[in-house]
Amino acid sequence: MHRRDASSRATPRLRPGPPLAACVCWLATSLPLAAQEAAPGRVRGTLWVSPVEYTECVYENVFLLGETVMLTGGNFLPNEPVAISLVQDDVESPLGEVRATARGGLDARIAIPPGARAGAGVDTRMLARAEQGETGGGVLLRSAPLRLFAEASDSDGDGFKDMCDNCPTLANSDLTDGDADELGDACDACPLDSDNDGDRDGLCADADPDPYSSDTASSEQ
Repeated sequence: MHRRDASSRATPRLRPGPPLAACVCWLATSLPLAAQEAAPGRVRGTLWVSPVEYTECVYENVFLLGETVMLTGGNFLPNEPVAISLVQDDVESPLGEVRATARGGLDARIAIPPGARAGAGVDTRMLARAEQGETGGGVLLRSAPLRLFAEASDSDGDGFKDMCDNCPTLANSDLTDGDADELGDACDACPLDSDNDGDRDGLCADADPDPYSSDTASSEQ
């Protein structure tokens, strides 16, 4: 189980960027993300996104629209400006600018836009970018995929918000997940089969003589 840890680290002052809906001109002049990452001299790395407030959660990188998150990373020049942006399905929207620390690290907080798109079908990431020169060099940090939710409801009343509940429709206060497939046993038809009957023969792998074949007739012989 992952923990959404709080942090008491100092926060640099953030200069707000334009509203999410006002970024059309900026986007039109920006290079595609793949081209930015492939630029000569570009230093690439991971941008770590974590919650500011502690919450016990079975998932990583799960956040609410409007939630303030902490961004950490490195490889920047001391005190250089770093632009923060949100990318959803390869559409990039600037969020603001912060300065790297005196040691070239990134330690900042920023709010996820309330107008961003939520849902499992949206590829959402955050970027931290520092341009150095006109040749495309500099630093580009990219986060792992983020899962955004519009609200923090608890549909089954088990004390865990739907966004952090591996079985949001049935109460399971222990969040047990026997096969580690991110689906709680209370909702899992195959609680000991992480492929969830991968061959689609109606038998879970722990009870299937041949879990890689859907030929139930041959399995019964």
